[in-house]
Amino acid sequence: MGGLVIKRAYILAKQKEEFHRLAERVKAIVFLATPHRSADLAQLLNRILILTSGSRPFVAGLHRNSVATQSINDEFPQHCQGLQLHSFYETLPTNYGIGKGLVVDKDLATLGYANERTAYLNANHRDVYKYSAQSDSNYQTVRNALASTVNSFRSRALEFRQCLDNEQQHLLGSYLGVSEAPENELMRIDTIRMRGSCEWLLRKQSFQEWRDSGDSQLYWISAKPAAGKTILSGRIIHHLKDLNKDLAFYFLDYRSKARTTIHSFLLSFAWQMAHTYTEVAQTILTFCEKDEELKKADYRTVWRKLFVEGVLKTKYVRLQYWIIDALDECKQNSELIGLLLKVVETSPIRILVTSREHFEPRRHALRPEVKAHSEAIEEKDTKSDMALYIQANMDQLPMIDDETRKDMIKTILDKSAGCFLWVSLTLQELRGVHTSAEFRQVLEDVPSCMDELYSRVVTAMALATYGKKLAKAILTWTACAVRPLTTDELHCALQLDLKDSINVERSINSSCGQLVYVDAQSTVQMVHQTAQDFLLKTAGVTEFSVEGRAGHKILAMTCLQYLNGNEMRGPKHRRLSARNVVKQRSPFVEYACGCFFEHIAQVSSTDDDVFNATVKFLKSSNVLSWIE
Repeated sequence: MGGLVIKRAYILAKQKEEFHRLAERVKAIVFLATPHRSADLAQLLNRILILTSGSRPFVAGLHRNSVATQSINDEFPQHCQGLQLHSFYETLPTNYGIGKGLVVDKDLATLGYANERTAYLNANHRDVYKYSAQSDSNYQTVRNALASTVNSFRSRALEFRQCLDNEQQHLLGSYLGVSEAPENELMRIDTIRMRGSCEWLLRKQSFQEWRDSGDSQLYWISAKPAAGKTILSGRIIHHLKDLNKDLAFYFLDYRSKARTTIHSFLLSFAWQMAHTYTEVAQTILTFCEKDEELKKADYRTVWRKLFVEGVLKTKYVRLQYWIIDALDECKQNSELIGLLLKVVETSPIRILVTSREHFEPRRHALRPEVKAHSEAIEEKDTKSDMALYIQANMDQLPMIDDETRKDMIKTILDKSAGCFLWVSLTLQELRGVHTSAEFRQVLEDVPSCMDELYSRVVTAMALATYGKKLAKAILTWTACAVRPLTTDELHCALQLDLKDSINVERSINSSCGQLVYVDAQSTVQMVHQTAQDFLLKTAGVTEFSVEGRAGHKILAMTCLQYLNGNEMRGPKHRRLSARNVVKQRSPFVEYACGCFFEHIAQVSSTDDDVFNATVKFLKSSNVLSWIE
């Protein structure tokens, strides 16, 4: 009877508009001894029920050629052509007290459709779904049918997601101005995450429902600063990749101006979706061929052409997942949230975002029928992750006994308030002490508030005898740079700025290592946005604070110094020969050429120094090398 109910449910889902998305997700149906054309024993069953516990109205639907089954059989063929169907039939008689026999004969248990596969089970009607062990031949028959069905879906999906040829990949990259940046950022995050961490979210029922069910399309994770949201996003991405899910992801990042705009976000997602589905790629290429400057258009134009008319119109054979980290770091935060809400309302794409902001104030903007789940990261969630991090870094501290070690871990966890950055900075400070009493003193003195902690850090830096000027320069360049600089770029910039030669990595570690670090890609980064905010908002309070306008002037003048220098001078004779080889330029050339105007825009328009340096550059022949 269950098989007939499923067939009727599928027919209704195909016929009713509000259930189309449910019907689209059904790809196969497996029938176990289902009486597709009713059962000859229905009349006998009805008599037995009358004698025992009374009649059952549904039994009438099991009579051969009943109106109910006839209706299903008339409608089901026109709706099931795209499905894989498996029908299993019984071969052993069932003992029903006053006799025995096959409840559903083979001819009644099979449909005879072209897309149907049939097989027998060595069982009676009661036991077609009961298996004694994995070695049971009936179990293996059904299991193999399910496995082959799943494998065919995977093969079909891989066929559909054919690899783009080199020319198409080149065109997409050229039109959209996007490269492998998302994967590079994911790799960077992977180097930070502790093995075994972030598993708590994967075990939450709310996350599993978002991942697997059709009810929840938006999953919004909120947490205070430095609670590990980005690391968590990286773990979620790998989790979905391990499950062979189709996904696109994006890490918004305050440290890079290009990674905080809706425009760059949309182009990246269009690029990723195009590399997943050739249909999306063809649509995007068609739009871009008509308008080769689309990547420079306003984000609203990109949204309308590439998404409303392309990505969101595509019929996907598999579920699509979007992961967006640090949504609050987008410059046009409200507008981006509005676009994402439109996505979940108009498409089956599932979106997970992380943000400092909570979702609840925005829930009213979502239609009631669209399911959204809001998850706030609490201290209890990340406590085990933090313990892993602390234990992994304990070996870098001076030798202590086991009792003191346990004491320290507990104290750090209790004071951390769920802030990984606070733990990291505290562990760095603990590396300079040597006795148990000093350990306890540090843990008592270190403030829990991040601003107070940063204040303590810069106060300690002010006590240094040497390196303060260099530390201030490193902090200024890192806090004000348009994008994170590599160590080679920063080395050249500081040489021009300070007129001195330095070892960047060594200087960072020794003079300002609690506020700045060098990542695995040799890029110089602030430890967190809160550190950058602290330095900028406390201008004039400490000698290491950064006044925004003054900082941008330093960077603008350094860039212009380079642009006005010898390296940017072209050859006197423009025609090159074998003897006239173009000289090797500094690693700083890309940043100076591409970002100097960003800093000029942040400086007062009445600043004579910047004005004169800019005029000098524009009047010189160096500007021709810059244009090239």
